[in-house]
Amino acid sequence: MSPQAALVSSERGLRVDPDLPLAAPAPREAGSAKWDVIADYKSPLELELMRGVERLLDPAGLMNPGEVLPG
Repeated sequence: MSPQAALVSSERGLRVDPDLPLAAPAPREAGSAKWDVIADYKSPLELELMRGVERLLDPAGLMNPGEVLPG
């Protein structure tokens, strides 16, 4: 089954089919409007690690502010 087949449509946007052994879409694939969905599949630690990487790469917050990882 292709990775695209793992994504199903819903009112909230793209969702990962929980019956398939695939990870949630990466933030760059999901878009900023899908962060509520990503938060359903990533642990608070994973989200904080992603924010930490973002802070290391862009400490001034100049690249797409608020678009990659809100909060």
